[in-house]
Amino acid sequence: MKVKKIFDDICNLNFLDIYKLLKLFKKKFKINYKEKKEKIIKKDPKIHVKEYSGNKISLIRTIKEILSCDLLSSKKIVDNIPFTIEKKFNDQETKEIKKKLEKLGCVVELK
Repeated sequence: MKVKKIFDDICNLNFLDIYKLLKLFKKKFKINYKEKKEKIIKKDPKIHVKEYSGNKISLIRTIKEILSCDLLSSKKIVDNIPFTIEKKFNDQETKEIKKKLEKLGCVVELK
């Protein structure tokens, strides 16, 4: 019941008071919001291909496989190096794709 009362009291506060309350919590418990934001940003890295030196046809096929697109679209992407793959992948998929591209002779950066 005590927690419910506190919650109800907080719900009745205006925005300025809630802001002040959050600042006090932040100071008391040493909460750093910037760290959490950085972790979220790193969660879905984008794959950026900077350079390529190798068999162009292999790269076109690999991009086709990664993006599930047709050959013409993947050729246009490869012709415009450097490029960024905007599709979201989980961390494991991202690492596998990076390794695949590096084996083909690409210089890959995760952004």
